[in-house]
Formats: sequence, C-alpha cells, structure tokens
Amino acid sequence: DWGAGTPDAAITSDHFSIRWTGKLVPDTSGTYRISVTSDDGVRLYIDGKLLIDSWYDRPPTTDFISLDLEAGRPYDLRIEYYENEWGASMVLGWISEAEEKANIDAAVALAKASEVAVVVAGIIEGEGRDRANLNLPGAQEDLILSVANTGVPTVVVLIGGSAVTMRNWVDKVAAVLVAWYPGEEGGNAVADVLFGDYNPGGRLPITFPQTVGQVPLYYNLKPSGRGYDYLDISGRPLFPFGYGLSYTKFEYSNLQVKPGKIREGEAVQVSVDVRNTGSRKGDEVVQLYVRDPVASVTRPLKELKGFKRVSLQPNEKKSVAFVLTRDDLSYLDRNLKYILEAGIIEVMVGSSSEDIRVKGSFEVTAR
Repeated sequence: DWGAGTPDAAITSDHFSIRWTGKLVPDTSGTYRISVTSDDGVRLYIDGKLLIDSWYDRPPTTDFISLDLEAGRPYDLRIEYYENEWGASMVLGWISEAEEKANIDAAVALAKASEVAVVVAGIIEGEGRDRANLNLPGAQEDLILSVANTGVPTVVVLIGGSAVTMRNWVDKVAAVLVAWYPGEEGGNAVADVLFGDYNPGGRLPITFPQTVGQVPLYYNLKPSGRGYDYLDISGRPLFPFGYGLSYTKFEYSNLQVKPGKIREGEAVQVSVDVRNTGSRKGDEVVQLYVRDPVASVTRPLKELKGFKRVSLQPNEKKSVAFVLTRDDLSYLDRNLKYILEAGIIEVMVGSSSEDIRVKGSFEVTAR
C-alpha cells in the first residue's frame, strides 16, 4: 500500500504497473479461498491460468475465488497490477476452508465454556468504498450463527458507520449493540453497557433495512398510491430511525398542544409527561414529529422537528416541552418559496419514528 506514493523513486507516483511472480506452496490439502484487493486493475494467474481479471480503474475492491490445492505442491503465481491515479495498493490473501472452520470451532468451544458470548463484527467502508451488499462480509454471519446456536446468550457488537442487514441472525442473538466508531474509550463504554454499569439511551440516526432491496429506506417518505410491502417481506424497516432500547421502560401521557389555533408567525407549545416505569435509572430520547396532511405540495408522512434526552429515576415523571415556530412548519412550495398554509397540523410524540406514543393536532388559520 503506497497511498499516493510510489514503490520506487525511479517510478512516477501515478500511471505505473507491477508484475509479481513466485510460488504458492500450501501446507495442507483442501479448498482455499484466495483473494486480491486492489486500488485499480489486477489480474491473478495460477499455473498460467487467468483466474481473476479486474483490469479497470476502481477503488480498493476485493475479488475472491475458491480453489482446491494439494499440500507441498508448488503453484506458479503471477499477479499483474496497474495504478492509474489517486492511490496505489494491492493485497494478496488466502485461507483454507478447514482453517476458517477451525477458527469458528474455536469460538464455539469458548462460547460453550462461557455464561455469555460477545461477538464483535464489522464492515469495510469509507470514501470510494461503497457497499453493494449490506450483510456482514466474510464469514462473520457464520461465526455469529455458530456461536448463537450453542444456546449461550450471545451479544453482537457492531463496528461501523452505516446500516447492516441482520435477517439471517438477529432473532438468534440476545442483543445487538451498535458501537459505530467508538474511539479510544470505546472498549470501556461498550463494557459499561454490556455489564449493566451504564443504561444505554442512544437512538439510531439512520434506518436499518431488512434487506438491501429496500434501499433507499427512510422514515420521512411521502405518501403515494403504491404498496410498501414486497412479495417476500414487509416493507417495514428492521430498525427504524430513532430506535433504541434501554434497561428500563418509559410511559408517555398528558400531551398538551397549545394554543389549538395559531396565525402565521405565532408559536405552538407542545409538552408531554414521561415516566420511568422500570426499576433502573435511565435516559429516554423524546422525539417530536409533525405532519401536514393537506397541502398544495405533497408533504412527508412525518418529519422530526425536535428531540430531548431526559434522565429519570425509577417511577420519576418529568414534563418535556417543545416549541414549534414558523420555521419548523413552513416548506417550499412549487415555486420554491417558503410558505405556511392554513390547515390542520398533526403532532406525534414518541420513542422512535415508528413508536409513536401520543398524538394531537393544532390549526394554522389564515392571516
């Protein structure tokens, strides 16, 4: 990996090519998974046969093949690589299916000897590294299922910055903790949550789909005449925008929307009572959504207009208040001018975009 540099001072940092030749000698016989990851073009030959041909500009991308190899036999290996611009790297990798299975078997043995299993999994992403599939790469799903099938309570900690599909395994595990990119104190933070020393209160800032075929999927879609379900799954998300669990539960009541009528330029006060009905102190993220059901342009089914995090002791109740102004309620009309039209505005307050606990409304009157 030379980044923006070059493998040799005599070679320019852009527009060069390399050929590597050598021998690949397996220690054991069996099926091997062989990979090449390259930033721009790569070809892989084994015993003179072209097995991978990705001779085009691309960001760091991995190609896989499976090949039966004999122990002790030397295989002629040739890799051809070219770099066009903006970074240069090439990685060769291989692992036998037996070794991969042995690694999973070792994890299963550890899980069987434990009270709880924690599997840390993640994705490869970044600039120029968009994913066509949203499942966990490599053998990670096999690892999760193998550990979970032991019957030992299994927690999956996800490291990454975007959505992951989990339909193959999410119902088999006890919990999923999305740690994002947690930084140098991430280990302590994750441990505090898993051991119950800290009661989590985070919420998803994105929607997690059930499958990649649902993408793009977002909470603030506009109404249409089409159905939202698919032939083989519902159209609902796996985890909606704003979703998150806690070690306690919260009850919403006494929604107040005042005044019931406003003119353009006036504000609306929205308040709701939230009670911790569990036995542990915890934080709830109260989310305020609105909808304009009848407008001159099509408006979303709901839009987040405010959220507040409130910390509550067991059985403690607090009133959480929001203010809606003209800026919160206006939108672009067909001439791309901000307007606020007369009519009913629906108010929804809840624990996520899908978990609406209380509803109300107010009216905007003409000037």
